[in-house]
Amino acid sequence: MNDGLRDVLKIVLDEQEGKRRERIQRLEEIFRERPESLTDRDRLEWIAQMVRNPEIERAKHFERLVTSLSFTKDTIDPDNLKMAWKDFLTLETSSDSPTSAEEWDVACDLDMVRCFERLDKTAQSISVYEHILSETIGGDPNYRDSAEDCLFKLFEHYKGTSSRRARELLMLIRIYNENDLVSDERYYAVLPQETELFYRELGEAVDQDRCLVEERLRLEFGDTFEKLHAITKSHIVDAELWSDDCMRNLEPSAGPRRWVLAVESEFHHKMFQPNRAVLERALQGNRSESLLRPEQSCSIGQIALLVKKAGSGRPAYALITAVFRRLRGRQKFADAQLDVPEVVPTHRARFAHVTEGGTYTQEECNDFIKKVRDSEWVYQFLLALQPD
Repeated sequence: MNDGLRDVLKIVLDEQEGKRRERIQRLEEIFRERPESLTDRDRLEWIAQMVRNPEIERAKHFERLVTSLSFTKDTIDPDNLKMAWKDFLTLETSSDSPTSAEEWDVACDLDMVRCFERLDKTAQSISVYEHILSETIGGDPNYRDSAEDCLFKLFEHYKGTSSRRARELLMLIRIYNENDLVSDERYYAVLPQETELFYRELGEAVDQDRCLVEERLRLEFGDTFEKLHAITKSHIVDAELWSDDCMRNLEPSAGPRRWVLAVESEFHHKMFQPNRAVLERALQGNRSESLLRPEQSCSIGQIALLVKKAGSGRPAYALITAVFRRLRGRQKFADAQLDVPEVVPTHRARFAHVTEGGTYTQEECNDFIKKVRDSEWVYQFLLALQPD
């Protein structure tokens, strides 16, 4: 860029900056003297400028501007929470507005939602979160980093007001978890609530059924059940509930999914995490990059691979074999009696890619339950994973 063009560009930018500052001063003057004369468009324009330009004084005005928006004052129809903020923004940041859609971004939405939360405007904050989620699903990369917190905020709200919407959000949390956008820890923490939400939709009580299942498992498996990690226990109880014939018909993938999660959970807590340095290196092979985040669980496919290596007897896998020797089921692992049935990782892949393989069927569910649960492979495997 030559000097002449650079000078012209600087003059243009200085003029734009001068107009921007003049406009903000004018808005501030009106707000101080005749606040009622400001339109929603004026207020959104000023809010956007505050968010995008940290040097602008906002402590005195930001919350007052938000409070004076008609959107804040209005009562939002619960059935319109998904669209209320989006519709308001579309109207007030149209092409003839001083604040264009391009100038209103995720930072503006996040500042607004935090302010609504401070003001205890629950409906308004939920509507903004719904808008953020909509933009995330729509593929806007600028909203991607906000997806996890947004999903869990919405889930916490809807689980007390709308079981169906909460279950929809839990499905999205699952999808985002499978794409590494939601942490395993947060996903596993809310997953057991799906059963309660489902029962609530049916108008039935889940607590009694869960207690009956836990009591039966303690009678049938005794110490085995008691030795399981708390998260594994929760998955097992849910897996048994969803494996009931009636529940299978309603949600075929729910039972198999939880059996897989139970195995992954127990392997992670009893085997992988205590021996992470050795086992993660075995999974990496010659690759230097890490396959798993620090909080991430070992997948069922990776578990199957480690079990095969431990039972192969090959000197190259001696370190893996040594780790498995510390378990109660070391001989069964060595004799390949506890190889992961092929149906488990295959169906796990089906859960993660439903759009590619179509809806998970009742027949697939029955096949999984027969080979994994009814054969008692899963309980033998979980028992074998306990430290000696």
